[in-house]
Amino acid sequence: HVTLSADADQVENVRVLNVKRGRHASLIKFNDGVYYMSPDGFFAFDKQLKDFLPLSISSAMFANDSYLSGKMILDERNRIWTFFEKNIVLLEKNIFDSSFSIQKIPVHNDYRKTNLGFENISEQNSNTYLLGTMNGFLNIKLNNYEVPQAKLFLSRAEADLSLTGNIDLSSEMNNIQFEFFVPYYSEFNSIQYQWFLDGYHTDWIPWNDSSMVAFKNLDFGDYTFYVRAQSGQQPLGDIVSYPFSIDFPWYLSYWAVSFYVGALVFISFLINNYYTRYYRRQQMKYVEETKKELALKELSNTKALVEAKNEQLNQRIENKNRELAISTMSMIKKNTLLGSIKDELLNLKNISEVKNVVRNIDKSINNDDDWNYFEEAFNNADKDFLKKIKEIHPKLTPNDLRLCAYLRLNLSSKEIASLLNISSKSVEIKRYRLRKRMNLEHKTNLISYILSV
Repeated sequence: HVTLSADADQVENVRVLNVKRGRHASLIKFNDGVYYMSPDGFFAFDKQLKDFLPLSISSAMFANDSYLSGKMILDERNRIWTFFEKNIVLLEKNIFDSSFSIQKIPVHNDYRKTNLGFENISEQNSNTYLLGTMNGFLNIKLNNYEVPQAKLFLSRAEADLSLTGNIDLSSEMNNIQFEFFVPYYSEFNSIQYQWFLDGYHTDWIPWNDSSMVAFKNLDFGDYTFYVRAQSGQQPLGDIVSYPFSIDFPWYLSYWAVSFYVGALVFISFLINNYYTRYYRRQQMKYVEETKKELALKELSNTKALVEAKNEQLNQRIENKNRELAISTMSMIKKNTLLGSIKDELLNLKNISEVKNVVRNIDKSINNDDDWNYFEEAFNNADKDFLKKIKEIHPKLTPNDLRLCAYLRLNLSSKEIASLLNISSKSVEIKRYRLRKRMNLEHKTNLISYILSV
């Protein structure tokens, strides 16, 4: 944007405008304004902002069409001619405001065959224009142009033979193709189609030249196919609709759903039953383990109690054994002392005077009270031994049982002789007689046998 001096002799200011310069951009002065057009839209220069702003007419001009030419032509009637791929667009400014009205002449670029950027059009007479092409001239009469009076027809739907009524398709026939046409042909007119499938699309698809559309793997449900046609910006015929529906697949039928529900209930029952039994088994297992733990604890407590009792018994046995040992040693010491006193008395010359004393000593050595006390202590220490040995060998005499008790205590012959007030040789004789009454073999040790009972 160049600002000149008043005499147009000097450049006072130069400002570069930030506009999108397309390949086929063009600039034109129209009335008191400057307009710019590129593949990005139609712009007008704002004198206050000193920049190009887009015009709302751009959306209608560029709808489903592409701007080709880098040239805008201003004719004698103060109208702007622009050239798109599918149409020649004629812009005329309204008298009452600054907006534009648009007229599209549906002459395709393939038919026009003009050299891009070098288009030229001139008025021959009222509403008749001459357009230069690479193959000659094209005569355009705006008053004679009429929108083709033709209807849109739906020629074929691939999934079913009938094109009337509400078609009910099976679930396997969910691939459907529609073919449609307008029974009119002209090199001058370009026909475009637009369709919309209710239940699948949310809006009409853009205008295009295809007269066929296919839909693959449609879901079950109700659909309505709509299609319409236009030439330029003029609609051709009415909107054609085709309602159809696709059934539920067998695996979504009422019977199938009922089966699924029943199977789900049955499986839920099985799962619930399984988990109920599983947790019942776990509970029983836990109870059994708890019982085992309690039993082990009880057994451990019982074992500890038995051990304590055994310890007490062992302590008592030790005490009894100690008492028995003390009693035995006391008896042995007493009898030994009495025996030594007796021997000394017998060595005196006047024996008659000491006979009564010796008799009392023998009576004291052979005192039954000592034996009874010893027997009681022995039975407390070695319970039921005398009873067992008597049952095994019923022929044993009380003296034999007394000898067995002394042998059980592992006393020597000398100690036994002191207790029985006999000689050691007599003890050996008693032991021999005891073996015979027990019927022991010669190789059997008497003391080992008695200790094993």
